Amino acid sequence: MCNVAFDWDRLSKLLRVAWVVRNHRGVMSIHSRRAFSSIGSLEEVRFTTILWAIESMSSLHYKNIIFAGDFKDIFCVILKPSQWPAFGYQAEELKRLLAGIDDYKLRCVSKEENRGATFIAQSVSRQGRMQSYVAVGHPSWLFEVFVNESRSL
Repeated sequence: MCNVAFDWDRLSKLLRVAWVVRNHRGVMSIHSRRAFSSIGSLEEVRFTTILWAIESMSSLHYKNIIFAGDFKDIFCVILKPSQWPAFGYQAEELKRLLAGIDDYKLRCVSKEENRGATFIAQSVSRQGRMQSYVAVGHPSWLFEVFVNESRSL
């Protein structure tokens, strides 16, 4: 499962994003974070975030993945594009990237269910961790969060 989260500051237009990949037992295997600037709307926030996560999973050659996050509208755009004609570009772009992943599922989860990924996204600005990266395992400063989350899955 790839838990995807974002933290957006409307005034500065700074978007902070993170994804966390977990194995079948809920244990984190790899994670990443990144910042984007000049993101002006919540729709653009969600599109940019899930686009980045899908690109990442494709680049890392994941072929069977569940994308989980607070993306109900974007997931509906992907699954039912005819009901969202104003988002035609977004639907086509996301479907193009998803075509590189053999088996995927889209799952809406609350921020509470996505705490670890959300904390990583928030750390970009709140703790001055502006460097983007991909790393194995979980951040050491979030050890307890991820251990507790894996137990509850």
